[in-house]
Amino acid sequence: MESSLAQQLIEKCIKTKSKTLDLGNFGLTDSSPELQLLAKCNHLEELNLGSYYITEDKKFISTKNSLAKNSLSIIPLAISNLSNLKRLSISHNQIKKIENIPESITLLNLRDNQINKLENVPESVTLLNLSGNKIIKIENVPENVTQLYLS
Repeated sequence: MESSLAQQLIEKCIKTKSKTLDLGNFGLTDSSPELQLLAKCNHLEELNLGSYYITEDKKFISTKNSLAKNSLSIIPLAISNLSNLKRLSISHNQIKKIENIPESITLLNLRDNQINKLENVPESVTLLNLSGNKIIKIENVPENVTQLYLS
């Protein structure tokens, strides 16, 4: 069976130890087997599983990938052990709950999902984008958050 483009990119990332990986708009779902390979990408500092990502200098950049939008309803468990990950973007998906976020994250972009409660955000986060979600009550914001986007 031929490997998907997403799988090829993950395998290349593992081999080259690249610090960034853009898997936005690859049509990935919760059951996509490629997502399990992410556990081998412990060297990653930036991961995009959404329509755009936030760079180290806090610029919002659209993914260059143009297949179908990803449709994740949970944050993949494989991400939770990526101890070097600093920037995570899972915008424009169907995420319902904030979970499986590594403690190393400083920039977290969960824009345009289905999140209704602010929970499980690591204390290390300084930029948190939750615009376009279903959050009604603002509570449990980590004290290190200096930039919070809600609308």
